[in-house]
Amino acid sequence: MKKGQLLSQPFFYIFAIVVIGLLLIFGFKYAGKILNTSCQVETLDFVSDVQAKVNELYSLSYGSSFECSIVRASGQTENKCELVLPDNVKGICFVDTKKSYDKNKIIFADLKELIPLLGSNANRNLFFSTMQGASCKSDHALIKKLTTEGVVCLDTKNKNPSFIMENSGNFIIVKNS
Repeated sequence: MKKGQLLSQPFFYIFAIVVIGLLLIFGFKYAGKILNTSCQVETLDFVSDVQAKVNELYSLSYGSSFECSIVRASGQTENKCELVLPDNVKGICFVDTKKSYDKNKIIFADLKELIPLLGSNANRNLFFSTMQGASCKSDHALIKKLTTEGVVCLDTKNKNPSFIMENSGNFIIVKNS
């Protein structure tokens, strides 16, 4: 080997180490962003499924109702209305903040503090309680044409928690089953 070639090899190795290091740093950064995006997609999918069931029930006659189950994976119940909960969520609460409600019936500590703070201007009626240490938080949502008579909270600790949606003419009312 010539003298000039021997000195160029260390620079090649240093350059390779720097490039590999940058690839690892940016790879982990964007992998984290992809995982966060998947969490948000699960939440949006759940919200759109609830809105679709509300719209379907709204198109039916007065007094029609569905019993809906909250599950971790589809096909776990015999119900026509089965909603798959996002992985980072331990439970949900339906609360119409424009009406009066008993905050003591909210079973999740994080929501028991949050919902009264938001007040009647919350413009939300579906609230998610995320698991302790979850990597992403689920955004609370407004389901159009949906109301409640108080608080309806569902905890996934119960086996296949369910609720009833009933067509009352102008709105779909969520009730405990």
